[in-house]
Amino acid sequence: MGVAATSTVCAVVLTHAFLRFIQYTPFILGFGAAILSSHYAGRTAGFLAVGIGLVGYAWFPPPLPTEGFARLLVGFVLISGTLSWLVARHREIEAELRSSQRRLTQAQELAHVGNWQWDLADDELWWSDELYRVFGVDRGSFQVSYQAFLQLVHPHDRSIIERAVRAAVQERKPYSVEHRIVRPDDNVRWLNGQGRVVVNETGQVIRMVGTVQDITDRKASEEIIRRSQRRLQTIIDAEPACVKLVSHEGLLLEMNHAGLQMIDAAEPTQVIGRPVVQLVHPDDRERFLHMHQRATSGSAMRSEFRIVGLKANERHVDSHMVPFDLSEDSDAPRAVLSVTSDVTEHKRLEEQLRQAHKMEAIGLLAGGIAHDFNNLLTVISGFTEFALLRRDEAEPDAHLRADLIEVQKAAARAAALTRQLLAFSRRQILLPRVINLNALVSDIQTLLHRTLGEDIELVLDLDPELEAVRADPTQLEQVLLNLAVNARDAMPKGGQLRFVTETVNVDTLAATRRSPMTPGRYVRLTITDTGSGMSPEVQQHVFEPFFTTKERHKGTGLGLATVYGIVKQSDGFVWVTSQPGLGTSFEIYLPVVREAVEHLVRVERPEAVRGGNETILLVEDDGAVRRLAGLTLQHFGYTVLEARDGQEALQVARSDRRRDIHLLITDVVMPGVSGRDLALQLARERPEMRVLYMSGYAKAVTMRVGLESGTPLLTKPFLPKELVLRVRDTLDWESGASADHPTKSDL
Repeated sequence: MGVAATSTVCAVVLTHAFLRFIQYTPFILGFGAAILSSHYAGRTAGFLAVGIGLVGYAWFPPPLPTEGFARLLVGFVLISGTLSWLVARHREIEAELRSSQRRLTQAQELAHVGNWQWDLADDELWWSDELYRVFGVDRGSFQVSYQAFLQLVHPHDRSIIERAVRAAVQERKPYSVEHRIVRPDDNVRWLNGQGRVVVNETGQVIRMVGTVQDITDRKASEEIIRRSQRRLQTIIDAEPACVKLVSHEGLLLEMNHAGLQMIDAAEPTQVIGRPVVQLVHPDDRERFLHMHQRATSGSAMRSEFRIVGLKANERHVDSHMVPFDLSEDSDAPRAVLSVTSDVTEHKRLEEQLRQAHKMEAIGLLAGGIAHDFNNLLTVISGFTEFALLRRDEAEPDAHLRADLIEVQKAAARAAALTRQLLAFSRRQILLPRVINLNALVSDIQTLLHRTLGEDIELVLDLDPELEAVRADPTQLEQVLLNLAVNARDAMPKGGQLRFVTETVNVDTLAATRRSPMTPGRYVRLTITDTGSGMSPEVQQHVFEPFFTTKERHKGTGLGLATVYGIVKQSDGFVWVTSQPGLGTSFEIYLPVVREAVEHLVRVERPEAVRGGNETILLVEDDGAVRRLAGLTLQHFGYTVLEARDGQEALQVARSDRRRDIHLLITDVVMPGVSGRDLALQLARERPEMRVLYMSGYAKAVTMRVGLESGTPLLTKPFLPKELVLRVRDTLDWESGASADHPTKSDL
């Protein structure tokens, strides 16, 4: 009974439900049509399907009770419309997601960026498609894992990856590393890997996610830029000039190696960021700042100024400044790029050249005056001696004789001054010999001691292997004595004077620094005192004639000028270095000669003056000198034929060819026919005639007019006694008797 009732109830319920399903089937079909239309054709098609169903149900209503039909239609519209909108929106979201995924994939392909995810719990690693392309492996055949990934990493970079991953997991911090991989085809690529950890709600790391970008092209470009920068920096550092970049505010931004050396800086950090004007000499800073301001305004500037390095060394520089843009912004302040050359050496050489030209000009003036003065002194001293000689032969007048002796002394002093002027101007007569400077210094050691006094210590440091030089020993003695006197005056309270000799090699660089010195082998004599020293201003004028720092009437100012002239005339060089309070050092360089040293023996000439009866042709363009010489020779018994120049002398000699002319005395330098040319012309006509030359010029001048070394030469000014003695020597010389007296006119 119970079973039958239950079965009956179930049958009734199912029958009712089936009838209801059949009753509402049109609406269910409408819902399906709206949903399918929205899914496949979009939101508009779904709403259209709802509208069509509403119209169809209204025109052809299903078999339902009339009173409930309106509610069913409203419910159909609301439900089907909502379902259509939801289905269409879901479709749009899927489409947008697919589009976004495509754009992401394209972006990864263009940027060579792939992403990955690593589940740490399951040790599962997932790669995007681009990562397979980046690593050059096939998605189907390559089994992605952390170890497989490490095998693709360059062996030298694996430890970098492992440390980065370990630090990210332990410290919960993201990482970014650059490393290399080696593809299966052995192609090496550079990658930039970034990653971070993902934690759960308890803070436990559950996975890592990240990206990998292929930066091989960027690395290649960076390497090209680095190489270009290195080449440019190498070129800039190789530039001997200072190349620097200065900000608009005047701060040093960059400087090459040559610039650091120029300012005595060991490291760039010593000067980078400092105001450049601090390196400029205080007297030149205003001009430098004006240049810098003009350059920042867009004008190229060039000027010379002085800088003072970190070690207080002062240099002269030539700087060329141009504006330099640090950014592309046209309104940004401009910096200044400058190329600065050290012209200190150039300035020094210019000053040396200027000084040499000045000394040469002064020398020409002094030499010309001294030469003319020699003729006057010859006349004054000669006629004075001649007057004394005649007075001795007549009745002596003591007062007149005393007066004449004073005139003679004054003439002698004037002659000494003239010799000093000629020494400075390098026009005095030298008798050079091959000598050893050690022997010369040793010979005058006693004289030096007497000159210096007991309160000055004389120290000789002489090189026993010293080589020979060619110079006039008498004149070099004068050089040493002049320098000793100068040192003595600089040490009024005593001190030390040191003489040092040595043989040195002067290379091209050293010679360039001491222009016009030439490279070669020299004997150097250094004379150093511990006296008061000299300022740079005094050193610039120290060799000029008549320049002196001594009190009035305590010096002529010709001592060092004489030193300069004698050394220069000996083909040498002299330099002075000094500092106030630290003494003075003179360095004399004389060229080495490869000849045997000549040992000189000094003998006293006998005082007896012997005349003769020979005929002498006297040629002198100065009338007073010619008259003095003529009277002197006639007084001693000679027959004298006088001529004022070479042309007149030829006429006199040819006027009577049967008359013997035993000796020709001629001035070397004369207007028209020179003394040498005159002697050569007469030699062809009178081969037995001897020749004696007269001159107040230096040997270099006489050599230029044709005189050979060893030719008899009487230097002006001369005394009558010297003239007679030299004439007698020349006439009495026998051919071959002495190599030092070639008196034949054809020599």
